[in-house]
Amino acid sequence: MSDWEYSEHYAAIKQQGVEKRLSNREHAASRLTELGISYQSKNFGIHLIVSGKDGLIDFWPSTGKWVCRDTQQKGRGIRGVINKSKVDI
Repeated sequence: MSDWEYSEHYAAIKQQGVEKRLSNREHAASRLTELGISYQSKNFGIHLIVSGKDGLIDFWPSTGKWVCRDTQQKGRGIRGVINKSKVDI
């Protein structure tokens, strides 16, 4: 693979990551709204503060990372946030 092909390939992979993180942000907010879980959106949806069973949950949907403020429990993924929220699915 030439340097040019390599740089094009790397740029395409990087763009896929950008698109995936944007998709994660949009999906997470709509899923929380759909389930009736209350949250505050900060920084244009980059950071969501979700109401949970054990207090507030800081959630970054683009990466999936979340942290419970009171218990300091950490995890990844929207399912974990939903499970920690007031709503049982």
